[in-house]
Amino acid sequence: MFSFGSLRPYHAVDPGPLKNARLLEPLGYFNIQLGYVLGMGTEIGFDLLRS
Repeated sequence: MFSFGSLRPYHAVDPGPLKNARLLEPLGYFNIQLGYVLGMGTEIGFDLLRS
């Protein structure tokens, strides 16, 4: 578990084998698109929710 300053703590998630990186990379590009191109800023991100 780790945190970024005053943000809530984060838990690392193992994405599995390296071939899964091809699934995570578009999510990163989408985050950049939202933050910089669409002007939502750099304080945004995604959260994995478990039920």
